[in-house]
Amino acid sequence: MGKEIINNQKKISGQNDFTFLRQIKQLIDFNEEKAILSGENFNIFSIMSMESDEVFTHSALIAELLNPKGSHGMGGDFLKAFYGIVLEEEFTLKLDEVICAKEEHIGFRNKDQTLGGRLDIVLKDFQQNGFVIENKIYAGEQVNQLLRYKNKYPDAKLLYLTLYAESSRQVSSDGVQYTSISYENDIKNWIEECTKLSFNKPIIRETLQQYSNLIKKLTHQTANKKMKEKIIEIISENFEASQEIYNNFLAALRLKQLELLNFTSEKFNEEMIKNLWGDISSKVHEKKDLDVLEINFKNELCIQFRIKNLKDPLFLIGLTNKDLDSKYSNALNTQFGFKDVDWRTNEWVLFKHDCKNFGQTNFQNDRQVLEYVLKIIKCLHWLEN
Repeated sequence: MGKEIINNQKKISGQNDFTFLRQIKQLIDFNEEKAILSGENFNIFSIMSMESDEVFTHSALIAELLNPKGSHGMGGDFLKAFYGIVLEEEFTLKLDEVICAKEEHIGFRNKDQTLGGRLDIVLKDFQQNGFVIENKIYAGEQVNQLLRYKNKYPDAKLLYLTLYAESSRQVSSDGVQYTSISYENDIKNWIEECTKLSFNKPIIRETLQQYSNLIKKLTHQTANKKMKEKIIEIISENFEASQEIYNNFLAALRLKQLELLNFTSEKFNEEMIKNLWGDISSKVHEKKDLDVLEINFKNELCIQFRIKNLKDPLFLIGLTNKDLDSKYSNALNTQFGFKDVDWRTNEWVLFKHDCKNFGQTNFQNDRQVLEYVLKIIKCLHWLEN
């Protein structure tokens, strides 16, 4: 019986010697080399750290494309394509009456949050027909948010734009019906059509191509289609071994995660010793599925880098002393663009900064967390002096 088990193990080992992993690695390397040669990795939105900026990147560009009077010079072509591809209906508005606005202020919010606020994108005619887009890259729905929009524009369609596709008809928490659209499908397909329409306008065409690549990056569609098909074929031929890898992947990812945080903490402490900043310390908290790098700044400010399976990592910054006036607020706003949180995980939290897509493709950029933390600390020290 013992010899039979050993022979079976050898047989399995022979069948699944994991050489298929080398095949997949070769495909990935080839795809990366192809991206370098084609220039696909060069993306102005990524370079300028504008990937997930809802207002100044996505809403601004979408609104400009929808505007028949926009600087693109395409008239209503992009807008008509939006109606056909995203809304799946015929365009019936009068082009000369169409108004497109970004971040439209509709008054101050009243006490019960049913009126007022700002609308991400509004497209309307003189009769207030058209649509309103609520653009949500990562943020969640606010209290009575869509109700406020419906009260302002009762005859307009409400479109709720998120990264990934959901069922088309939805009802908000305040009972308002809306249509769910996504970057993953609707906006990507529309931008691709706009790129075709602008074939004879090279500056517009190339800008749209870069934006299309950004959308694919944000929605994890950057991998080459043929490469995906080949990887699926390889996995199918090595299914049992692949299943075993899949079962243990999160555990391996967790080790990488802790490796990253411990590396950052170790290097950070070395920097603190080198600069004689003895009143700043860092440590790593290990939890079941959430790990935290925590930095204490002079017992006044707490900086946390939270990470969960390398998904949706973020920085949280807050006061450790509730009685201490937030003398750092202006610097955190102006230097790093941190904004007051619109939610509360803990009373101490003042600011948050999302680090989307961090570390999901490789671990060669692990120093970016350390460099970002050091940049914050140097800024805070400059304030102290």
